[in-house]
Amino acid sequence: MTFLIYLFLLMIFLEDLHNRSFHAFWLAGLLVLGGLKQYQFTGMAGLPGLFMNWGLILIITGMLWIYSRWRFPQRKFWDQVFGFGDFAFWMALAFFFSPMNMVVFWTASLMLSALFHLVGMSFPFYNKHSNIPLAGYQAFALLLVLLIGLPTYNESWLWQWMNWQ
Repeated sequence: MTFLIYLFLLMIFLEDLHNRSFHAFWLAGLLVLGGLKQYQFTGMAGLPGLFMNWGLILIITGMLWIYSRWRFPQRKFWDQVFGFGDFAFWMALAFFFSPMNMVVFWTASLMLSALFHLVGMSFPFYNKHSNIPLAGYQAFALLLVLLIGLPTYNESWLWQWMNWQ
């Protein structure tokens, strides 16, 4: 199962980077495998955390929609401001993290995505698309987190780090 998660994340990263879109098959597989992984680690006790993650995603997406209606009233939200694939990938991310770890990962991966995009803009092959492959960059970040073996359902590492500072 772990190998399939790695494969699906890698395919989302590569396809999103190349085409600024990815096949729904990879996302559907990631949703199923993420749900199985969460159930394996947390059982039914992980459902409140999953719903909190989804709630946070809906709130952030709603705020982004409100901002886009104000700032870019002529643009279509799901096509020109924010990709539906990015939103769906965020919903899949919720399976892989407890709420606190989700906020930490989300913040760090968004900053890395912006950095990667800024660096990528200096290469001519990257500039054939104007939008950011957000789901792809975040899939790559999740792949690294899983390969390194950082705990994603347990906040004890975060509390220890915060108390150590």
